[in-house]
Amino acid sequence: MNNPHQEYVLHADGNFYKRTVLETVVCDQEEAMASIKTKPLFFVNRFTKSFALRNSTGGVKKYNTYSANHVSPTGDSPVQLSFVEAPYFYFSGANLICRRRGEEFPEHYSLHIPYPSDSPLEGSSTLKVKNANELEDQVRWQPSLDGLRLFFMFSHTKNHFGESYTAILHTSPYVFVYDPVTKQSYAPHLANVFDRGDICTGDTFPSSTGDFDDLKSDDLLGLLKKSMLHLNTSRCNNDLRAELHLEAENLKFDETGNSIRVLTSEGVPSKSSFYQPINHDSILSFTTWLNQ
Repeated sequence: MNNPHQEYVLHADGNFYKRTVLETVVCDQEEAMASIKTKPLFFVNRFTKSFALRNSTGGVKKYNTYSANHVSPTGDSPVQLSFVEAPYFYFSGANLICRRRGEEFPEHYSLHIPYPSDSPLEGSSTLKVKNANELEDQVRWQPSLDGLRLFFMFSHTKNHFGESYTAILHTSPYVFVYDPVTKQSYAPHLANVFDRGDICTGDTFPSSTGDFDDLKSDDLLGLLKKSMLHLNTSRCNNDLRAELHLEAENLKFDETGNSIRVLTSEGVPSKSSFYQPINHDSILSFTTWLNQ
């Protein structure tokens, strides 16, 4: 640390002020420039690509895709990130149940995920039931009703063959919601989703453009479409499903399987256990980009 020295500063009020300054060497000029040059930058392509998927009732929903990567001075990262904004998170094969509370039934249903060997549920004087085979469409959560945006993040690498390449899934896909009110992203407490937001997809999840005859080797958008279709239609199960009271408080449905608004206009509560703050670097960088 250098010896303290005094400076005189003229402020906007027309007066001179005296201040004591202590200076400490942090790094030299070459170190500072080197750190700037080697630090990767997060880049999001503002030109989105989109595709459409048809649900079980024949309706078509649009999905927008944001392409991103970490850019370094030596070139783009070998990992290509794709953030797909989706309208629903589907619970394929799930039932709906409504348990009587005292003398009255509540006005909403809760999620019931059966085991493959389970028989259809039967209603009673204390239980109203909507089995999956009775519903026109699958049970589905629509975060936009609560003012949230639902995203799935996919990461792919490129296996090059001359000038062409094959897109290969790099890690498990992630699911998260972005809250414009709190300006943060969260991993929702959902079945088949880890606390970090990564999804337990199983062995049959689409992992490479080379696995499909109808895809070109560089057709990443086509692979994303197949991935989202797989997520929408694969039967959910009770893996990673715990603390069901959190699910019951935050996932409420009507008798057709549509979700019901739960949050207030103030967004995700600061002490919510259902919405876990995201700590994934790429999702945090994407959140920063959304906040711009």
